[in-house]
Amino acid sequence: MGNLITSVASYTGKQAEFQETFVLALAKTPLLAQLGFRIEQDIQDSKTFYKTGRLNKITKKSVDCNTGDTATGVAISSVVLSVTKMEAELSQCKAPFESSIYEAALKKGYDVYNLEGTQIQTLLLEVFGSAVADDLYRQIFLNDTTLTNSDYTAYDGIFKTLKAGALAGDGTVRVAAVISDTDINQTNILTTLDTYVDAQNSVLKYNYTPDQKRMYVTDPIYRALETKYTTLGNLESSKTELINGISTLKFRGIPVVNLLTIGDYINLDFATGSPATANDNRIILTNPQNHIIGTDMMTDTTSAEFWYERKDKKNYCRLNYRAGYKYIDGVENVIGGF
Repeated sequence: MGNLITSVASYTGKQAEFQETFVLALAKTPLLAQLGFRIEQDIQDSKTFYKTGRLNKITKKSVDCNTGDTATGVAISSVVLSVTKMEAELSQCKAPFESSIYEAALKKGYDVYNLEGTQIQTLLLEVFGSAVADDLYRQIFLNDTTLTNSDYTAYDGIFKTLKAGALAGDGTVRVAAVISDTDINQTNILTTLDTYVDAQNSVLKYNYTPDQKRMYVTDPIYRALETKYTTLGNLESSKTELINGISTLKFRGIPVVNLLTIGDYINLDFATGSPATANDNRIILTNPQNHIIGTDMMTDTTSAEFWYERKDKKNYCRLNYRAGYKYIDGVENVIGGF
């Protein structure tokens, strides 16, 4: 197991204060709750959700002296959300901090290896927590248990699950397997997004107001739409505010949510190998409350352990949590690009 911090730059000239260390986070990722999905906590293994079928066409013209059912009823079916145990763990020895600006934060004497209660511990937990939060966000979307890349095989994530549902005919509308760069250029971006709005099932189209829906898109699509609105001179009027004061674009009244780093990870981790044909232009148009994420970790470091192992002369960071994903109703999903 390698060090969390592997080396520290040597110091020359005037030194910054310890607390002025810049923790370089990965590209900003939103908390899952900010995406509007339903979050189910405290699931130990799995949880079953029940849903009724849609009952319609039960009213007929009355016939005298006629009694009995006027239509066939509907069944109550179930959806099972299973969660997988996840773990992140790294060790840290004191060596990288010696002869550096951080040396003053080390303890003295027999306890010099122990980083518990020091400013270094605070720094380590911040770096560690940022990485774990990014992992959860990345894996919820991109995980696929059939892949060869072990960074993505713990459970099936959003893209894999939605595509499987569409191919199985569960009502999920798959507009296109691939969204090309031409589809989202300045000539075609509005037409392409209209195709997804037009593809909505009547349930998604009429049961929810535009502001109750979300159009989740990868960064190239979001930027193309933003550029188009800027060209048309209506960028500011095309924005809306989501929870926690986050401003985003809207299309046909539907908030458009940028999935930020997801496209970057597609290009980085799926350019070769399996699947080698991965495309970073992806769209999900849906009711966000149709999607359930099971996890007991909503922030980055709330349950991270940090301890010193005297016999190893090492410190350890560990975070255990559970994660999984499922959606309730296929007819409330329109997807493309995967």
